[in-house]
Amino acid sequence: MKRNKSYFQKLLISIFVSIAGTLLVSSMILYYNFENIALSQVYRSDVNSLNQISREVDNMTQIAKSLTSQIYNDLTISKLLYYTDMNVYDEAAAMIQLRNYSMSMPFIESVYVYNGHLGTFYICSNYSQRNGRQEIGNLDDSGILDILNRYKEYLPYVPIPRTYQVEDKQTKTRSYTYLGYDNLSNGERLDNAVIVNISEAWLNQNMSDPNRSAYTLIVDPKGRLVAGPGDESQTPLPYIRKLLGFTASSDYFVDTIDGTKSLISYTAPNEIGWRFVRVNPYQAITSKITSMRLTTAMISLSIILAGLIISLILSRKLYSPISQALEKLKFLEAETRTNHQLLKQEFLRNILLGRETLLRPTLQKKLAYYQVNVNLRHRFRIMMLRVDRFAQFCEKYDTNEQRLMKFAIQNIAGEIWRPFCEIESVDMGEDCVLLLLTPYHVGTENIEINESVYTKEACSKLLLALNDYLNLSVSITIGPVCTEIGQINNLYKQVYEASFHRMFEGRGCQLHAETILALKSKSYAYPAAKEKQLAELVMIGKVDESKLLLTEILDETGKYSYAVLQLAVSHLCVTMNGIIQAVQTNNAFRVESELDSTLILLQQFESVEEIKELFYRLFEEIGCKLEAKRNLKHDDLIRNINHWIEQDYMNPDLNLNVIADKMGMTPAYISRLYKQFTLHSMTDAINDVRLSKAKELLLKTDIPVAELAEKAGFATPSYFFRMFKRAFSITPNDYRKMHRGALPNK
Repeated sequence: MKRNKSYFQKLLISIFVSIAGTLLVSSMILYYNFENIALSQVYRSDVNSLNQISREVDNMTQIAKSLTSQIYNDLTISKLLYYTDMNVYDEAAAMIQLRNYSMSMPFIESVYVYNGHLGTFYICSNYSQRNGRQEIGNLDDSGILDILNRYKEYLPYVPIPRTYQVEDKQTKTRSYTYLGYDNLSNGERLDNAVIVNISEAWLNQNMSDPNRSAYTLIVDPKGRLVAGPGDESQTPLPYIRKLLGFTASSDYFVDTIDGTKSLISYTAPNEIGWRFVRVNPYQAITSKITSMRLTTAMISLSIILAGLIISLILSRKLYSPISQALEKLKFLEAETRTNHQLLKQEFLRNILLGRETLLRPTLQKKLAYYQVNVNLRHRFRIMMLRVDRFAQFCEKYDTNEQRLMKFAIQNIAGEIWRPFCEIESVDMGEDCVLLLLTPYHVGTENIEINESVYTKEACSKLLLALNDYLNLSVSITIGPVCTEIGQINNLYKQVYEASFHRMFEGRGCQLHAETILALKSKSYAYPAAKEKQLAELVMIGKVDESKLLLTEILDETGKYSYAVLQLAVSHLCVTMNGIIQAVQTNNAFRVESELDSTLILLQQFESVEEIKELFYRLFEEIGCKLEAKRNLKHDDLIRNINHWIEQDYMNPDLNLNVIADKMGMTPAYISRLYKQFTLHSMTDAINDVRLSKAKELLLKTDIPVAELAEKAGFATPSYFFRMFKRAFSITPNDYRKMHRGALPNK
């Protein structure tokens, strides 16, 4: 008990330590990876937002290009660009059209059309005070002049961030200016230009973040700040210079900005080379992580403590079932030792049936464990014993007694075969016992014995011993020699199939599987003509002829494999089922058949004679019922003939031919049939009726004999006299006198 308890405690502790260790390791992994997970999530969110801003900027640039192109191509507005002398009406129409373009997009702050020949700007702005025509000297946006004077320093349609203050506006206006021009002269001065100013406020609303601690920056390819908090003119900040050195298209890194540790996420350069940057204070990201870490640690600690307490409580309750299980294991181990022979039988049975692995290392271990005497890795042979009259065997013995009888068969076989070879026997179930045989190696101390001789001798001894000691008959099937364990399942199947040839050889036979399986090569043609003849004989009730023909068909299959017998019986079953249906339909009687609807199971028979008997019984039943049916018809026929004779006997022309015509049959057939069933000819039957009527008239009337002969149906009185005397050995007159006395002649 102490040993069991110690074992249980060790098991419980190891399980608890494994679970607790797994939980601690997983918790620590989560604890230290929370930060990376949170940074990755923030980065993915920031990059998605920055990419959206980048797409908005690209979209804004495309719109500016499209708008500039439309203005240049607009015939009404192009007058503002190129004409040096323009009337008031054309200028008003052009300004209206320019106003329409300016209001087509909500984020356009203003549109300038510059005519260099006139030194004039035409302005459409969100501030109505600025709308109209402004000369260079009076222009309220002086910063645009500097851009026009240095236009070669700017790429076309690249947004120029700038801040300007107009005269009518006290606050500064921040915008992105797109410069579009068509200077064919390539001079130092622009002849015309279209300037589109887009409000920075529109872009800032996309760059704003609900988390006020985070902010977004836009930097150009040189690292200068385009948008975001800070001074536009300042040189690149340290973390911006670091960002410019990264080759990754988009990524994040951690750096210190103004003394604050921050997560910096950035995107790849867009079409105009700008990068979009999002700065998140590290403290804002990791504040929730610290709380999650503490919560995870507390939950893990609580689970461990709860598990420990529950383990301690359940350990006492679990001890009793585990102790019982250990006791059962000990009992099973003892039972296994006791039932070693049964386990050995099951192992060998699985090998034969192909259920056991045949890998050499594993097989060798199991053969040694079960102490199998036969060396299945070298030359061996399979021999199958099948109990004859197995149905009677099962009726005579119950299940346990059958097992004991088979064990006795195995012991007797072992005693007989052991002088010649190593032997193992296996109960394969049903009527089958299998012997595995390995000949002894020939050596200096052993005498070499011809294998075929001692096999025949040992089989004969076995048959005699089983009959003497057990009053039992078996059929033996001897398999071929095999040298490869991998073929043992196929060898078993071959021997099992060959054992069914007992059908032809009879009970107590010795069969050689190789010889029987060689019959498979012989071709067999089913005797369809004989089958047709058999069907005709059965249909007309010829029992003896049917039996002879069936015997001929079945005996012929003995020259071929067992499959041929199956084929023949299958054909015969189908044919007989058709015959049964036909005779039942045509003759209105029922035949009790032992045949299956398609095929009887040959496994239930041990000899061809048993199959024949099954068909014989069916032939006899059909023949008897057909005969009874024919007899009933013949009785009706005889009664009808007698009725015609009784009714028409006075007709002197009544004879066999007349009656045959009335019955619709041939005279020969009706004469033969009548004599067969009455033992009299029909002429005798007619005369018997006439003589009987004549005797009646002789006794009851006084009419003369000649007249009486006519009334009785005789053709002439002389013929009547002759027939009467032949029948009764007396003349009609003497007969009347004898029975009535003399009567006066009339």
